[in-house]
Amino acid sequence: MGLGYAWVPMHGLACDLHRCDPYIMNTPSPDRHIAIPGTCNVRDLGGYPADQGQTQWRRLLRADSLYEMDETGKRQLLDAGLAMVIDLREASEAARAPDPFTSQDPVVQHRIPVFEGIIPRSWPAGDADTDMLFVLYTKALETCGDAFAQVLTTISRADPGLVLFHCSAGKDRTGLVAGLLLALAGVEKQVIVQDYALTESLMAFRMSQMVAACYGEGMNAAVIEPLLACKPQTMSATLDYLEARHGSVEGYLQYIGVGDRDRQALQGRLLD
Repeated sequence: MGLGYAWVPMHGLACDLHRCDPYIMNTPSPDRHIAIPGTCNVRDLGGYPADQGQTQWRRLLRADSLYEMDETGKRQLLDAGLAMVIDLREASEAARAPDPFTSQDPVVQHRIPVFEGIIPRSWPAGDADTDMLFVLYTKALETCGDAFAQVLTTISRADPGLVLFHCSAGKDRTGLVAGLLLALAGVEKQVIVQDYALTESLMAFRMSQMVAACYGEGMNAAVIEPLLACKPQTMSATLDYLEARHGSVEGYLQYIGVGDRDRQALQGRLLD
């Protein structure tokens, strides 16, 4: 069970947007959050101020699981120009909750697990001062660099059209990929952190269900809740880590093997 995530059916869940940060949500049309039945956390990375204007709408989407998305939701994404889906989950997660797109759909599909091999079977309770997600994120970035590079180069070389990447909750694996992309585009750290933290509002109800499901499996409460959190300071510390260790996010991408041409292509997809 990746990060202790139990699959929790949505059953038509309507997401609560009232607690979302106004800077993030009050953006020009099209809307940042895309309300698709069976999902809760499908969001556009467009409309953020960057070094060269702002990130473009309907180029990249970050998302939670698509498993319960029906034909109406599929058509909604296809009509928006969806051309590629990248699944960041492990094989066992994808088997339990497969993506709904088939070979009959005009969508290129990739599964590139970015946390593979680093999720322990059990988590120590730790202490109150330890940010367990920060520890996981930095371990993933240093240990699974090849997988992150594969995700980013896959996006950079994608044909024109909307690219969607997702995991289970759209929080950890998806959040790291989104953070790397936005930083490469020249989006300020504060905005990247706010984008990351928005999951807490959009996924609040599903997260409470996940906590209940994990309790039902006898997991330790002191372990579960920190892992399902989405605190701004976690992403802030992760970006600080990358700057301290690699000089910048771009330096990190060079370190993991994302070449100049691919970095430029990613910037072009986000900005041009």
